[in-house]
Amino acid sequence: MGIFVGKFFFVNFFRLTRPLSNVKNIALIFLAFYLSKNSFNLALFLEGLFALSFVCSAFYAYNTLSDYNSDKNNINKQHYSKAVDYFGKANSFIIFFILLISGFVIGFFVNLYFLSALIALALINFFYSSKEFRFKEKFMLDIVFGAFLTFLLRFVASWFIFKISLPPLLVLSGLVFAKSAGFIIYKDFDYEYLIKNNVRNSTTILNKKAKIIISLFLWFISFLSFIFLCLNSYYKIAILGSSPFLFLFLPLFAIPPILVIYLRDFNIINAKIKNLRTIGFIYWLLVIFIILKLL
Repeated sequence: MGIFVGKFFFVNFFRLTRPLSNVKNIALIFLAFYLSKNSFNLALFLEGLFALSFVCSAFYAYNTLSDYNSDKNNINKQHYSKAVDYFGKANSFIIFFILLISGFVIGFFVNLYFLSALIALALINFFYSSKEFRFKEKFMLDIVFGAFLTFLLRFVASWFIFKISLPPLLVLSGLVFAKSAGFIIYKDFDYEYLIKNNVRNSTTILNKKAKIIISLFLWFISFLSFIFLCLNSYYKIAILGSSPFLFLFLPLFAIPPILVIYLRDFNIINAKIKNLRTIGFIYWLLVIFIILKLL
């Protein structure tokens, strides 16, 4: 009856497109809506969420296709290559293409600024993963394209759903530096595999001490940005953005997942990466729910 009818379809579709990773999009879009101070429009919210998530899932599939040969030999990522085996490379590419075009089409009906941000996000991810450029295997470009620019454009796209203006600078700073800080440590899980395959990127060129120091420094900038964001509720400098002073306690929610990342990197916690990712998504869904109850 074909590959699209079978009990393993959804398991492998989730592996290929990683829809749980779009939990981050829900958080970013809610944050953008809250800071925009616009009235809530459910249709617009859903259009933006589906468009952004389709583009992100499309490039998770593209990344999995591009990394097929390397993932087969990486114990942390073999489940991704199994998804490509299940669908086949041609069908996997079709899934990528359908998701990408669907995201662009829906994005067009949101507004052209939003669509432009989606296209820029797609290009960044193409440069990061494609066999032609492979920025994920280049020193510093792996962090810039894999974390900094990717998360910046995710929030910019989220912001354009509700408001056509420059996004709050302190929000951008807090988000992109936090993502980059976590990215550096998360990628360190693949250090031995990357060294074995002679990959020269930030993970293999920097020693562990340097990665820890850089990561902690980026976390410091991120937390400092959030503190200033809350303080700006008194000074009200529009271009920086502001958040209620009451929200100063919110960074406490980030401490558990940050600790888990560092403990896993030092092998104090011995857990599979895919299991940690799933637990992390559930955790952040609960955090989003708590924050929404406070608004």
